[in-house]
Amino acid sequence: MGLGPARDVSLADARALAHEARQAILGGRDPIAERRMAEKVESGPLTFGAAANALLEAKAPEWRNAKHAAQWRMTLTEYAKPLADMPVAAVDTEAVLSVLKPIWQTRH
Repeated sequence: MGLGPARDVSLADARALAHEARQAILGGRDPIAERRMAEKVESGPLTFGAAANALLEAKAPEWRNAKHAAQWRMTLTEYAKPLADMPVAAVDTEAVLSVLKPIWQTRH
């Protein structure tokens, strides 16, 4: 578990942080998972738009051509635009239907 760059963390601080991490482990907690959770809370909830962008980046190597990539990107960035700023946890059936109903008969 990293405690930070040596230039930013004094030896005394590093010892104290390491002691806290050991105490957490002895208490049955995972200090790395706790740090990641705290970072997520500080950065705010994951939005649909951020999740869509991450998906597009992750799937990019699977696409056979630029047209396929463009189709995916357009679908998630244009059709689902009303969902972009919503937290992923708030995207429910009604939110998805509000995006799909207007284009249901005109888009494949």
